[in-house]
Amino acid sequence: MDILEPFYKDSTKILEPENEDLHKGFLFLGNIKSAQPYNLSPKLITAVLTVTKESKVVYENPNIKHFKLDVEDIENQDLSQFFDKCFTFIDENLQQGNVLVHCMAGVSRSACIVIAYIMKTKKMSFRDAFQFVKSKRTIVWPNDGFVEQLKKFEIQLNQNK
Repeated sequence: MDILEPFYKDSTKILEPENEDLHKGFLFLGNIKSAQPYNLSPKLITAVLTVTKESKVVYENPNIKHFKLDVEDIENQDLSQFFDKCFTFIDENLQQGNVLVHCMAGVSRSACIVIAYIMKTKKMSFRDAFQFVKSKRTIVWPNDGFVEQLKKFEIQLNQNK
């Protein structure tokens, strides 16, 4: 593997399916280029969660499910209000195929959603989920506001145990 690959890679496989199906149930985290229609089929991506208002990508293929959050990468942007909708979208679509979560760079907004998803589904702390995702895609770095939201989410998850 090229040592610089994690720094320019369009998308990164974060989670693999727990069952024996080798073609569906993969969760990818990526940038805007990874969300282009021509980049979906090689990875068998059937659902795209867009976490940026800048994206103008349109999916003409009716087999691609798309959920878009018009959000900015700024510290006072409340992403946590969308966690449940995002988790539902990811869970439902992982049953059918592979899911891509992306923003512009695949560093902050989409990483925040994926970290929160892993915290909830894998019952990990913020720190462990962050390190897990960072071990797969080394460039992830949610902005400080998103980090605070993830820490509050960790407290909520611990209260609901």
